[in-house]
Amino acid sequence: MTDKSPSELIKDFFHELNNTEASNLRKALAGDYSGVGRFSPIGQEFVDDDNYLFGIALPSVVQLLADEEFGKELVEFERKKLATEIDRLYANLSNSRLGEGALIALIDAKEKSFGNLSIEVLEEQANAVFRSVILLAIRNPSKNQTEKNYFYAYLLKIAYERFLQRSALDRKYNRVGSKENLIYQYYMSLDIDIEKHDQQFRKYNLYSVDDDSEIFVALPSRIIDKKNNLQFIVEMQEALLRTLVNSKQSDYISDLALLARSQFPIESDQHVSILLGTYQAPTAPKIQKLYSNRFPYVMQDVIESQTVSEDKLFSSNVIYKFHEAGCDDQVWVFSKGNSVEFEEILGDHEVLDDCVVTQMIHLKYLTDDDGRIRISHIDHEYLFYSYEEFDQRLKDYTQRAGAKKRIKTFKVDRSKIPLVFEDGTFFLYAVLEAYFTRAYFLQEFLVRGCGFKDVAKMMRKIQGDMSAPKS
Repeated sequence: MTDKSPSELIKDFFHELNNTEASNLRKALAGDYSGVGRFSPIGQEFVDDDNYLFGIALPSVVQLLADEEFGKELVEFERKKLATEIDRLYANLSNSRLGEGALIALIDAKEKSFGNLSIEVLEEQANAVFRSVILLAIRNPSKNQTEKNYFYAYLLKIAYERFLQRSALDRKYNRVGSKENLIYQYYMSLDIDIEKHDQQFRKYNLYSVDDDSEIFVALPSRIIDKKNNLQFIVEMQEALLRTLVNSKQSDYISDLALLARSQFPIESDQHVSILLGTYQAPTAPKIQKLYSNRFPYVMQDVIESQTVSEDKLFSSNVIYKFHEAGCDDQVWVFSKGNSVEFEEILGDHEVLDDCVVTQMIHLKYLTDDDGRIRISHIDHEYLFYSYEEFDQRLKDYTQRAGAKKRIKTFKVDRSKIPLVFEDGTFFLYAVLEAYFTRAYFLQEFLVRGCGFKDVAKMMRKIQGDMSAPKS
């Protein structure tokens, strides 16, 4: 018997499941696939007729369903997922590979699902999966493995997704001190003080990429310590990470440091990637595609202007705000001296227990003799405003975020990165797109107005290549 509530029992189950998943992932990335299942973790537990699942977790779900609030919370969580998908589809309406007609049909279907979603619809979805997939896997179901119990497991899966989302936010925005970092502790167990060897780790918890390490761009991506055969997961969009790796190999970047997840390492020198059947790796944006896009109607406000060059951004002292009609989201641009800051403030911003989170991308640049821009430094940070600071920030752009220490996710120094690479990759927009929800607010401004010598030169080259006679 236990005195714990159904919610506490489910939370215990989720923690244990998450720990097992993390351990199985480390094993799989080291080449041991014994813990890899065919289904989602809870689906696999159902197929395996797990005692804890059927004896404690699912009865706890039944108890919680007696309170309608539990079901409403799960439906609302699914609605938010659908709303995010719909918002992303609308943002890509003019640029999708599917074609506008197919994309509109997909949006219509998802909007219909959004409007009809209920606990009864979730049960219909669960029953369909049970009949078409789960029964085929089980073949001879036990007395526990019923359609009704699978519905409860289906709800538990949604609750687990919500738990993982909250855990990911906690991991993303609540960094431990360097000495509490599991990476630091593991190296100390090897009598290696990483703080002494890595200034970026000491200051920002960033892991520097040097001659003794390499970046493996995969699912998931990792930094590999070649000297000690250790691997640490890096959570960065693959397209951007690959662009950074290529830039370092091409000597555009001298110093690169990345935020590695605070965790026990994968003790292996193997380069294992987990491939998903429906996964398509994102590619870095190309200038020719961006240049030919149909740009959304975005309003550009000049908030303060001292000097604005022909370029409109570089070699200017100017502050812009970009926003869209009927939308509270904003992207701010601050250009001063040889420095540019981009800050995204979303209307539906992420809120922690005690503060509001925004994002900032900061760069410094130099100008070649031919007038082309070279990025000499760039980093990405999460900023944390107290509620009072955030309210003031909405009225006064000079208000700074001071509720918590900023968190850097990557940092590039001593670099000479062009805005546009020879293959057409638009580096600056690649960074913005990897992090900002509303990066497209800046698309026309950057493509048609900024770094114009770089853009114009590349577009002339591309158009010349396209018009050249084929041999």
